Amino acid sequence: MGVYTNPSETAFAQLAQKLGKKYIRKGYPDFMMLDDDGEIIGFVEVKPSSSSPLRPSQERFKRFCIRYGIPFSKWSPDIPSE
Repeated sequence: MGVYTNPSETAFAQLAQKLGKKYIRKGYPDFMMLDDDGEIIGFVEVKPSSSSPLRPSQERFKRFCIRYGIPFSKWSPDIPSE
């Protein structure tokens, strides 16, 4: 796990590790999720709270993902985990 100055991103990275998920800290979106072979399987944008909106560029990227069937999620520490 990398060192993140954003507490929400740190919490997400800890959760992903706990669940055994592979990821790359990308920056835009915040994380690329990987399968066991290291192939990209989706994207996660991390926000400090569930009420924090996506910026217009993030909404545009989300629509792109939806249009092409690419998994995209917004995550924050206050969203219940599985």
